[in-house]
Amino acid sequence: MQNLKELIKFARESQGVRQAALARQLGLSQASLSQYENGQATLSQNTLLKLASCLNINPAYLSDASVNPFKSSEIIRMYFPEHILAGMDYSTLEDIVELNSSLEVTFLIATSRSVKIDSMISRTIIGEFTLGVLLQDQDKNIYLFRRKRKGAYLVGVLNLQARLREIADRDGKKVTINTIRLPRALSRKIYDLSAARSDFEDLLHKRVGKGVFKEDLALEAVIEEIREGAFDPIALWRLLQGLKAQGLDIEDIEEILRKRNEP
Repeated sequence: MQNLKELIKFARESQGVRQAALARQLGLSQASLSQYENGQATLSQNTLLKLASCLNINPAYLSDASVNPFKSSEIIRMYFPEHILAGMDYSTLEDIVELNSSLEVTFLIATSRSVKIDSMISRTIIGEFTLGVLLQDQDKNIYLFRRKRKGAYLVGVLNLQARLREIADRDGKKVTINTIRLPRALSRKIYDLSAARSDFEDLLHKRVGKGVFKEDLALEAVIEEIREGAFDPIALWRLLQGLKAQGLDIEDIEEILRKRNEP
């Protein structure tokens, strides 16, 4: 983004905000907003401040282009453009990476209704169903990138990861790339667009390593105790209840225990 007008157009389009809808929020005609984005008109400072609030733009950026262009206490939802011939376009994520010197990128793997399905898919060429990408920038803004079509998965994920590493190496950026399998309850929230920032803060807090959750480690510990014949029934019950609260069906939990306890 070379100037404020380009940033505003980028922020509006990447967040899936229609020009007409934004113009109504600002009390402008669509023609006036279009003329501003195209460099043919100006807007008052008050209107720009209101516009910044609508698009999660940092109000400080209006007068200081050296600060982070984005700022929000909520999740910033962005969508990948899609082209009929060119396919998936990950330029919106790459643009945010370009704006930061350090950030954390987490690929979000969906959890289906069945452990069996997830297990079968993991052994195919598909590998995983990547539902979206979570990005935390240098100022702790949290972005959720996904396809605009509800429930659609990402394609070309390995190419995207390679591209992010290429940008990091080229520009000397610190980019951490993780992959996490989502608790089913959070997968559902992302599907229906009800996920909030607190959901993702909890997700990042629970992770103790690359793609590993504290609950996973606790489950492994219980499995080991079962194998040794010395498990604590109360501890097991509490663990199962905790996993169930995350969205796992009790049948899935029992299947996990049964499979991992096989000799």
